Order: sequence, then structure tokens, then C-alpha cells
Amino acid sequence: MGRNNTEDCIACSTFVMLLFFDLDANYELKGSLPSGSYTITFSYVGYGAKAEKVTLNPGNNDIMLNVMLEADALALDEVVVTVSSLNAPKRQLGNAITSLKAADLEKSGTANALTSLQGRVPGAKITQVSGDPAGAINISLRGVNSISGGSDPLYVIDGVIVSNSAAAVTQTGNNAGEGQVGTPRLADLNPSDIETINVINGAAAAAIYGSRAANGVVLITTKRGTSGKPRVTVGTSLNINQLRKRVYISTFGKQFGFAALRLGNISNVSAAQIAQNPGTTTTPIVRDGATANLSTNLVDVTRYDYQDNLFRTGSGTDNFINVTGGSEKTKYYAGISYMNNEGITINSDFSRLGLRLNLDQILTSWASLSVGVNAVRSGSSDVPTGNVFWSPVNSINITNNIWDITQRDANGNLKAAEPTRINPLSIETFQMRQVVNRAISNAKLSLFPIEGLQVDLIAGMDAFSQVGTQYIPLYPYAGVNPAFFANGYASTANNVSFQYNTDLNVTYNKDFGDISSNTVVGYNYQNSRVDYTQSNGEFIAPGFTSVNGSPTRLTSYSLSRYWIDGYFGQQTFGYKNQWFLTGAARVDNSSIFSESSRNQLYTKASMSWVISEGSFWKDSGLASFWNTAKVRASFGEAGGVAAIGPYDRFNLISANNYLGKNTLTPNSQLAFENVAPERTREIEVGADLSFLKNKLGLGFTYYTQRVFDLLVNKQLAASEGGTSRLDNVGEMENKGFEVSLNYNVLNTKDFNWDVYGVYSQNRNKVVKLGSPTVALSTVSGAPAFLIEGSPASVFYGTYYARDNEGNILNTPQGLPQTEKGSVTAYKAGAEVPAGSYVLGGFLYTPKRDANGQPTGVALRKIIGDPNPDFTMSLGTNLKYKKFSFGLLLDGVYGVDVFNADRRTRQGVGIGDYSEKEIKGELPRGYIYSIYLNEEWRTEDGSFTKIREASLGYQLPDNLINGLTNLNISVIGRNLYSFDNYDGYDPETNAGGVSDRLRGIDFGNVPIPRTIQFSLKGSF
Repeated sequence: MGRNNTEDCIACSTFVMLLFFDLDANYELKGSLPSGSYTITFSYVGYGAKAEKVTLNPGNNDIMLNVMLEADALALDEVVVTVSSLNAPKRQLGNAITSLKAADLEKSGTANALTSLQGRVPGAKITQVSGDPAGAINISLRGVNSISGGSDPLYVIDGVIVSNSAAAVTQTGNNAGEGQVGTPRLADLNPSDIETINVINGAAAAAIYGSRAANGVVLITTKRGTSGKPRVTVGTSLNINQLRKRVYISTFGKQFGFAALRLGNISNVSAAQIAQNPGTTTTPIVRDGATANLSTNLVDVTRYDYQDNLFRTGSGTDNFINVTGGSEKTKYYAGISYMNNEGITINSDFSRLGLRLNLDQILTSWASLSVGVNAVRSGSSDVPTGNVFWSPVNSINITNNIWDITQRDANGNLKAAEPTRINPLSIETFQMRQVVNRAISNAKLSLFPIEGLQVDLIAGMDAFSQVGTQYIPLYPYAGVNPAFFANGYASTANNVSFQYNTDLNVTYNKDFGDISSNTVVGYNYQNSRVDYTQSNGEFIAPGFTSVNGSPTRLTSYSLSRYWIDGYFGQQTFGYKNQWFLTGAARVDNSSIFSESSRNQLYTKASMSWVISEGSFWKDSGLASFWNTAKVRASFGEAGGVAAIGPYDRFNLISANNYLGKNTLTPNSQLAFENVAPERTREIEVGADLSFLKNKLGLGFTYYTQRVFDLLVNKQLAASEGGTSRLDNVGEMENKGFEVSLNYNVLNTKDFNWDVYGVYSQNRNKVVKLGSPTVALSTVSGAPAFLIEGSPASVFYGTYYARDNEGNILNTPQGLPQTEKGSVTAYKAGAEVPAGSYVLGGFLYTPKRDANGQPTGVALRKIIGDPNPDFTMSLGTNLKYKKFSFGLLLDGVYGVDVFNADRRTRQGVGIGDYSEKEIKGELPRGYIYSIYLNEEWRTEDGSFTKIREASLGYQLPDNLINGLTNLNISVIGRNLYSFDNYDGYDPETNAGGVSDRLRGIDFGNVPIPRTIQFSLKGSF
């Protein structure tokens, strides 16, 4: 079976036909061509391309070619998409690019296309921030690139710039700040429709996208049709989702004080409480100069493990049918898919129904047309995420487990549990539902007016409507916090996004002897509009489950609208297919910025040299074991337009009620008309090497980034008329090293063994902020800060007092002490006394009293860093006859996590420290003494995960009449984690997809262990 891709060079005198073979390496090429000489290029993924010349003469139309391809770990002749409709062979590129094929996605065992990138992309930190059924993913390429915007790269599908918005439409009952996010909308994409994913990491490679590419670019190409009779591929799978690890919940049947005492481990017991509960005894514990009387007597209680009630084993299915076929001039690909996935928490699920149609039509000998349409309807039942005490996980951690939460009253209502907290099982009554209707469409007209000239006109649209409804019924017990649980709450939110882009690219290729020339000029226009409407209210009337039942309805509306356009030109020269030199420039304009700052120039330059194809290399003897050597270097600039909203440069005014009248109130953030885009300037150098007859491939990349004109919300004196102003005063840098490995260890008729891996390290530093420190707001209590001279988002908190040997200082009672002393403003250049330190513009000096105990105010220092030292993964694929096996180990190392849930469990009396204190294994008051210490809550979040493991078997063809390529497989994902983390999973983030709040664990749904049983075949 072959595919004739001649439509991109219809006017060429020499046709280049790239054939793709079936699994048995059979192909057939049919066509009507005039007499002459032609070049046929044979290629296959993981093998080197080989070109064969053929001559067609009258009467000599049947030609047989048998070609043997050799393994090629680097695949330098593989053509990859680099920009919109533009592509280039890897040998030509002066920058690193990672390309994943459909087969890689199939092995991942996930219904989220972005999840399949984990462990496969050098320079990328890809984190599944939540275990919700849709699997929210945060991608950061080469570190943090903004402190105002997000880290999300630019996503382009078949030339269409698409939205990965994470707008929340069901989490409206709480204000979690940056952590209040919904499902990133690339969850709407069906992985079985994808042919390739190309990841462009840095500004040096992505500069051609200008102001949108500071965070890198992810280019997704969907499957296209092939000529021949219709070919139908059917796949179905059953998914099992399980809680991978339980946290330790104490069921020891004792408690301090009396059964009704809340937070018994840390509560001060009053004289009145002692009088009301005879037998209660106390001991005084001093902390920070204040004395608390903690109970010391024990009472019998019955404890439960609420994990049994709130977690479950979820199941789901993922099914698709794809049809491909066509003639020499008309090709089609059509697919339908349906996925449904239950979450591991009760009352949660995600479903997706998708339709896709791609058509390719050769119109004339000088024109072709491609169109594509993807229609998606997805929906989910949600539960509260982290950052609120009534989320499923937080309700486990925040509630003393002496209550039987399954008990109900005569009316069937759940009974109250701990005072001020809702019954954790109450989430079964929540109705939080969202539905998304989405359409992504594209059209590309390609013209070939003269030899070597190609004109591509692309138009694309991404439109979706996201509707969320939320209903929390009135609870029949008093004293619940927050108040709306006692009143009932409902909301409706609607997020409508519409964006489109048009691209005009003109390419001209010309050879001048040994010199090849590729010239590209282009224009791009993008327009985006997002309308968000929310209505919410309390005191829901009986019989109502929507906001229509509220007499206190509040409605809000926001609009985000902007356009971006840009012109670019790129010139590449090649010499003997060995040397390549590229230069490019782009000028961008955007309505987000004022006319004085609107025009921005971004430049790029790169070179690559395939040293091993020089005669000196071949004659030196190196080629016998060192087969390929390519060196590359690039420089580029890109912008961060996403770091600012369309109206942030204006003075904004809001309407408020004052004394019964509508009053206009100015925003506290002052306008700054001349604000400019954030900019990233990057230099990248690297090498691609292959050894052992091209079986072993290694890639090395070093990069250094300077991110400047960072937007910082600069604090102002109130006398200036406002409290802050957005200004380009920040600067940051990233430096890193990346390694990739591909090794075909063994390849025989019956057995094939491949090994692959990636290693990445990045060093981030905030160089300039406009102020020494900036505190990041989070309801988790995590002390996340931006500090000049330190990595972004470090944990800057209180810490243990230690002696000169590093041992924690204890009181005479054996209770750990927090470091104390004095904090004064530091003048640059002043002498720093011995034992003191400077951080964030302040001088910290630890102090001791006469007894050697810490005295003064609690001191702060950097106690943790959510930026990892390095990430590493190692995978293998083995195939023996019809059996296949795959394994991927994926790890993050030298990273810290702020575990807010750890403290909560100890305080309410259900954690491991609590049990030890009750049993007398820790002194009374131990938890109380460290409760405010933030170093205690900061843990090593390093881990190595069995990210993927798969086992497959290829059944004989025609086992069922007409059915071929029938494959059964079992794929496990996130099977086990090797870590020392005192929580569900160190791979988590209560900040959601925020790039500023990272490494925070506060009520997040843990990532499940997933087992997938799949069956796939064709006919």
C-alpha cells in the first residue's frame, strides 16, 4: 500500500514521491506521468530515507523497485512541520525539535493528547496537575518565561491556532485566585485523529511566530486520506481508574480531651470546657511567647477512614471508527469517536463525542485544496477542586474522623459531622455540570504557478461554547462554613470563545548547482473574542436546582477581544545538502498595545552542518563507527503577548452601589499606555550524533534565555492615585541542557528492541522585579514568592532553629523550635554580621535568649523550590514475532512540594504525627509547636514513576474474515511511584495550570492508576 504525495510539487520537472509502507513493507504506486526522469524517495519512521531514480519511457510503464532501508536513529531526512504549512528536513534545522508519531500516542494509554507527551520531550516539564477525569495538563518548555502570564505554549492544529483555555464555569462558589481553573480545552482533542505532534521548545526555533511564541509552539497534524479502496480502522478500549496510593489516616481509637473537642491536638482548652467535661486535664505549652493549655487525658472514640467513602474505582470506554481512502485526485479521512471516563472520586466523570473529516483534492495540475472539520461535544460532572475545604480530598483531611458520615436522618438527609464542616459525603448531592460544543475547521489552498513556487492560503477557525451549571442544596444542619451551604447556592456560567486566523505563505525553491535556496514570505492575522457571563445566587427556593430559584441573583459579564497580525520573511541557503544557513524576521502588531508600542520586530538566525557527509569525514575512518555528526546553532527572539489582557493598559472603571445609587469607581491599578510585550531572546547550540550503523542516536542541546520587559504589577504609593501599575520592569533568565537518546539495540527477523530516553535540566533566576520580593496570593497558605536573585515561585517561609551542627533546637520539653531574631532593611554594600543573611532586601539576624532559645520575631528564608534540578525518563519497546512490550520510567528530581494537607491532618487528629503524640511516642505539644512552621510542610517531591507499561499481541490476519492488523493490548499508566512523599502524589499542583503557583498540594484530586484493555483492527 502506498501513498502518492505529488500534489505539493505538481509543477516540478522532477517529481519527489514519498511513500509510506504497510507493516509488511509492501507498496504500490499508480499514476499517469509523462515520460522523463523521476526520483522516488522511500522512508519509514526510524529508518533512513533512500532515493532511487527511475526513467519512464513510452511502453515502459511497469517498474519494480526493491529497496532495503537501514535503521536511522536520527532520521535527518525526515520532513517535519515547522510553521503552519511550512516544513523542512531535520538536517536543515538549526534548532532542536521533538516529533511524536501516532504510534507513540497509541502506546500512552490516555485519552488526553497532551498527557502522551510525558517523558518524551526534552526540555519539557509536563505535569498532570489533577486526577480529574479529563486530566488537566500543564506544559512548561524550558522553564518559566513570564510572571504575569501563563506557561502554555502556542497550539496549532493543521494551521489553526487553537485555544487551550482553562476557564472555570463550575467552580464559582469559591475564590481560589489563580488556582481557580477549569479543564484545559485541549481535552476536547481525540488522540486517535493525530498523525504527528511536533514540539518546538524555545524562542530560537519559534521566532517565526513572533509575539505569541515565547513559551514555545506545539504543532499538531491530524491524519489525512490515502488513495485506494476504503480502509476502515476500528478501536475500542475499557479503562479502569483506581486510587494509586492512600494517605495514612489514623484509626487509633483514642483522642485528647473529650469527644466534642475540635482540633484536640492544638486547641487551647478553657476553664469552662474543663468544667463542662469532668476528667479533662491540661498542660501549658509555650509557643511564640503565648501559652496554650493542651489537654492531656485520653478518651475512647471510634474512627473511620473516609477514603473508603469518597474514592471509588472508576471505569470508562474509548471507541473510534476511522475511514480513509480515495482516488489519485481525491482523498478523504473521516472519523467518529466516543469516550466516557469515570473519575476516582464519587460524582465525577468526563465524556467526549467527536466527528472529524479531512478532504484533499487536486484541482488542476497547478492547484490543490485541503479542508478539515472537527466537531466535538464534551461534558463533565465536576467536583470541587483543591483550594477549598469542601473538596473531596480536603474534606478527608480537614474533618476529624470520629463521625459516621453515612448516617442519615428520617428524611434521608446526611447527618452533620464535625461542627462548621460539611459532611464529606455531601458532595454526592452537588450538581456541577459543564457542556462544551466546539468546532475547529481549516482550509488550505495551494497553488504551483511556476516551477519551484508554491503559494499557500490558509484559513482556520476555533469556536466553542462552554456552559456550566452548579447547584449546592441547602443543608439541614447549622453552623456550616462557608455560609452558602446553609442557604443553598446555584450558578450558571457561559464562556463563549471565537477565534480565527488567516495565513498567506509564499515559498520559492531554487537550486544553483550545489547551492539550494528556500525563500519564504508570509502574512498572518489572528482575531480572538471571548465572552464570559456568570449569574449566581443563594437562598435557593424549594423545588429549584438553578439560579432561577434565588432572590439574590448577581450577574457579571467580561469581554476579551483583540487582534494580532504580522509579516515575516525567511531565507535558507544550503550547500551540498550539508551546510544550511537560515535568517528570518517578523514584524508583529496587536490591538493589545498602544500605537506607540504596537510594532515589534523579532529576528532569527540559525545554521546547521552535517559534518559526517563531508569527504574528509568519510575518508578519516570515523564513519565506520561514528556514522552521523550534525552541529547546529540558532538565535531567536519571541514575544509574550499573552502576559497582558486586552484592556490592562487602560484605566478601568467599575460600577458599584453606594448609598442606593449607581456609582463609578476607578480601578486601583493605574493605566500605562506605553506598556510593551514581554520579550525572550535565546541562543541555542547543539549536536546530533549517531553511532553503530546509525542504530544509536544522541542529541545534545544547550540554551540560554534572557526574558526581559517582564510585566510586573508595580506597587505605588496611594498618593499617586492608585496602588499599582503594570510596567515592563522585570527580567528573568533560563539556562539549560537537554539530552535525547534513541537506540535500536537489536533488530532481527523475529525480534526488535529499542531504547529511548530524555534528560533535561533548567536553571531559572528572577534577575529584576522592580521590588525585592513579590508575594504570590494563594488560599493554600503556601509561602510562594518571587525574589530577585532566586528562582521563580520559591517557598520563602519560617524554618527550624538549628545549632552549629545543623540539629533542630528543642525546648527542655523536647519540642522543636522555629528560628527567631530580628529583621531590618538592608542597604546594598553594607557589612553582613556573622550568622546573619540578606534576602529580598532585608537583613535577617537569628537571636538567642539567656537559655539559648530562639527569641524575637519568626525569621524567613527560602525553604523550598518548585523548580526541579532535572527531569529524566527512560523507555523501551520490544517486539518478538507477534508480541510487543513497552515500558516508560519518568522522573522529576530535586523538586520541592508544599504539602498543606500534611499539617491539616495532624491538627484535626487523623495523621501519623497525631497518632504518635496520642500514643506518647512524641511529647505532648509537638504538633502544636511546629504547626506554624512552614519548613515542616515543605517536602522533597522527587519521584520516579512507572509512567507507562504495555503488552500487546498481533492476531493473525483474516482470523475474522477480512480483518487485518488486529491487535489486543493491555496498557498501564501511572502504575507506581518511587518517592518519599507524605501525600497522595508529589506530581500535583493546587495552582492548576498557573505558571506562578507550582508545587502546592492542597486538596488536589490525586492522579489515578489507569489500566486500559484495548482491541484494534482494520478491514
